[in-house]
Amino acid sequence: NGNDDYWWSHGGLLVGPLFSFPVSNKIVWDIKPMVGKSWASITGTNLELTSPIAFSVETGYRFNVSRLIALTLGVVYSTAKYKGGFEQSIGTSAIKGGFAFRLK
Repeated sequence: NGNDDYWWSHGGLLVGPLFSFPVSNKIVWDIKPMVGKSWASITGTNLELTSPIAFSVETGYRFNVSRLIALTLGVVYSTAKYKGGFEQSIGTSAIKGGFAFRLK
């Protein structure tokens, strides 16, 4: 029954440093810890939840294929504890890939 389906959506604004370590001439290992604020909502309700503090950590590799382009592959984990009419902790993880423009 479609009326019983509730979907969470969440997002946020997080900031943090980027630590990069050369592995080889063309490969760099990146670690990006972040902290910030997160918001969530549930479809079919007027419930808006906020997290006073959210955390995320991302790690992965950059493969420099040319002077201007790099391919990326990594994982990210984020967690937040939302408060509204109730409390709910949410943790998400993802595998990420893409490309980057190198500016150096």
